[in-house]
Order: sequence, then C-alpha cells, then structure tokens
Amino acid sequence: MRSKLGVFAISAALAASAAAVLAGEEPKRVDLKAPDLWEAGEVFTVTETASQETDVTASKDDGESAAKRQERRRESVVVWRCLEADAEGRPLRALAFVKTWKQTRRGRADASLTGALFEVTPERTTSRLPEGKWSDDAKKWIQKNVRLKSEADKGPFGDLEIPQSLEVGETCKIPLASAAAVIGGGEGPPPAIFGKVETSFRLDAADETPGGTSVRGTMEFQGPLAGEIQSSPEAPKVVVGEGSTIRCSGKSSALLGRSHRQRTRSVEGEMTLVTEVMGVSTRAVSKFRSDRRHEPGGEMPEPPPPPPAPAKPGTPLPPHDPKEAEPPAPAPPK
Repeated sequence: MRSKLGVFAISAALAASAAAVLAGEEPKRVDLKAPDLWEAGEVFTVTETASQETDVTASKDDGESAAKRQERRRESVVVWRCLEADAEGRPLRALAFVKTWKQTRRGRADASLTGALFEVTPERTTSRLPEGKWSDDAKKWIQKNVRLKSEADKGPFGDLEIPQSLEVGETCKIPLASAAAVIGGGEGPPPAIFGKVETSFRLDAADETPGGTSVRGTMEFQGPLAGEIQSSPEAPKVVVGEGSTIRCSGKSSALLGRSHRQRTRSVEGEMTLVTEVMGVSTRAVSKFRSDRRHEPGGEMPEPPPPPPAPAKPGTPLPPHDPKEAEPPAPAPPK
C-alpha cells in the first residue's frame, strides 16, 4: 500500500502541473544529466557513513549448521581542492585530503588511511605523502572513491544515474548498475544479480535559489535477486537462489551544476541472499544504511613540494660548492 506521504507528494506534484497548464505554461523539465562545473581554487568536503549488520546461517548436506552476526561500519571525511579546470568546467587536477577514515569490520578497527593526501588527475591518483601501511580495504576504497574522472562524470546525484530529464512529480527507471552502486555505501551486491529488481526515481522538487536550481528526489529498489557471484577468477562461483530479495529506499538532494560541493544522499534497506557453494547452503539477512554529504569549504594542509624531476642524460648537475659555480680566474700574463 502506498504511504500517505507518497500520495500527498504525488498529489501536490499533479496539482502543480495542472496549475502550470491552466496558466498556459509548459511544465518545466529538469536536466538531471548535466555535468558539474568545477572552478580552480574551490574547496569542498565529502562526509560519509555506512553501516551493515548481517545475520548469517550456514548449513551442510549432513544437517550441521552454524549462525553468526557480521557487522561493518565506516566513516570518512575527505576534503577536495580543485587545482585546475578547463574552460568547460571539467576538473583537470585536484588534491584530496583524507581527514578521517575509520572502519570497523569483524571486530577489527582500521584507521590506516587517516591523514593521507593525494594528487588526482583524470588519469591517475598519486600519493603526495609517504605511503603508510594501508590495509587492503583502504586500498580498495582509494581506487573507488579518490578518482577524479568518476567524480567529474557523475550527474547531480553522484552514483545514482538519472538517465533523462524529468518534470516535478515524474518517475523514471534507474539503470541496474547505478542502483547497485549506491547500496551499502557502494559495497552492495554486484549488478549481475539485479536482473529482476524494479528501480525508480521520482523528482520531488526543483526550486530556484540564488546559487542555482536545487532539486530533491526519492529512490526505491525492490525485487528478487538471482544469478551467480564470483569475487575473483580463482574463486568458486556462488549461486544466488530462490528467496533472495532486496528492498531499498532513499532520499537525495543536489544543487545543479554545483552538486560536487552541495549534495546529500541517505539510503537504507534490507537484503536477503540465499546462496549455495561447494555443498554449503547459506542464508544471509543484511540491514544497511549509508549517508553522504557534500558541502562547501574545508581545511586542508599545504602539500609538500613535488620531488625534483630527474636530470636528463647529458645535463650537468648543479655544483655542490658555491665556489665551483664561480668562473675561473684569468691566467696571469706571460
């Protein structure tokens, strides 16, 4: 049954559209694919929390079974500074300072990435400080979250790709890969098992502000999961069986054209995975939530100067003794 709030929101949107038609105005369509416009010198902060609790029950063919609970939580605060952008507002070079990075997984705390500083271009991410003993989870997080190309290519709702323009109150489907990307703080199931999941996004509001158009929307994903999961080429394939489902909902807001520095998203839901591999049947029920906020400003340490470029072959090195740089004294007259 549709909630009363959902009914009121749709009724309000229909009323607004009807008023526009009666006034002789065309309902305004909002382009939710427009890229952001970056500016050299701007600074913004991305704060994210993600948590997941999973109850796992495993059973073998001989009737033996076991149950356990797995918990995971991550908090991160990353300050970005745009160093260079082209004439069309695409970022070419930026700094990313990991002010805070804390993860608790299977009872183990990990803060190995806190204090890291990176220089980021569309082609690569380079550490500007001596690399610490980063955990494997930290390295995977860097590869996914400290990337300028992916951040620059996203629309106003980030990983949540909206494939078309919408009127207020209008709903569209979301690509399955995009839906999978926003679940569990970006660590949800692979999109390959989302084949029968129904996805939707509704544009709830589009308001003109002094800084631009501010938009808000609601997302919903639900349906059965099915297929195979393989974590690596060497790992065995895990069959996702009958009874696997997902239900997820969330809210997003963004400032069009400036969403990289002014955006929010909250997602929560529940997922059940029934799998079988190598004679072991597993039922895992997960409850997850993630919150992400982009806001202007932030403090960032001054980066150390880059190391000097290596001398080219045949180029003389500068002298170590200042006297060696003086021209030789003229020879006495004969």
